[in-house]
Amino acid sequence: RLHLNFDLLSCFPDGERRHILISMCSNLPPASGLSTSSAIVTGIFLVLDSHLKMRHTSTYREAIGEDENAVCNLSTYLGNAENGRDYFKPDRSVVLKGTVQGGVGTFGGSEDHAAILTGKPGRLRLLSFCPTRPASFSMGGIFDDLSMRSIVRGSESRPIGPHEQSTVVDLPDDLCFVVAFSGARAEKGGDAQQGYNDAAELARIAATMLGKDTLAEAIADERRRRGGRNDVKDVLSDAIRKNHGTKSSAAPFVERFEQFYDESVCLVPLTAYALSTRNYVLL
Repeated sequence: RLHLNFDLLSCFPDGERRHILISMCSNLPPASGLSTSSAIVTGIFLVLDSHLKMRHTSTYREAIGEDENAVCNLSTYLGNAENGRDYFKPDRSVVLKGTVQGGVGTFGGSEDHAAILTGKPGRLRLLSFCPTRPASFSMGGIFDDLSMRSIVRGSESRPIGPHEQSTVVDLPDDLCFVVAFSGARAEKGGDAQQGYNDAAELARIAATMLGKDTLAEAIADERRRRGGRNDVKDVLSDAIRKNHGTKSSAAPFVERFEQFYDESVCLVPLTAYALSTRNYVLL
């Protein structure tokens, strides 16, 4: 994929053709959901780029860029490299073609790649996707959301006045993440592939029913259209049912949308807010 998009042979200095030896080792259990495939894709790019300077090519500068959003665009590109799809610059002005044979077989995004490229020790970073960009949230509006009321009860957890949740959160010193392997294997290119792809496909079709490319776009547009009213989830759920035609067959699409809404609009910003204020009861 890198050779298709950047003509790697032309990147060798002075036209030389050298071998590049890349060694890998890992003690992570395979097929455990720890994003080893994304780590390999990202790592191989960084190694090759350190030798071949793909970032200096005109193709890279036009497609990925050199500004503050370049690392976000690169994570999107590497996600596309893994899933085999075409990469589009956010303004759709540049496209880097995907591979005919496809990628690993799953319709994955770029969350893992973005975490690898933008992550810092002791810090959490909020990102939005399609396109990948830093994200921030107005917590006052989130606490007023109807879905949030079923999650947070009482007023002691509410921010006082308008509160803009920063895109970067320092992890409190007395907390750490513990990652445990359950022992269950889920081969992304094997038995787990269909379930993995179903989630992505349900979201894509649900967005189409709402006349948008992504569910995030549908939610943002509806919130703007309704002036910040707190019934956006119910309105869009009803729209999916209406546009699908029959309530029974619409259920999987509504469930996928509502899961996306709760996670993206409520739980992620709420968790960031709880960590940044060290409100462990809320967390």
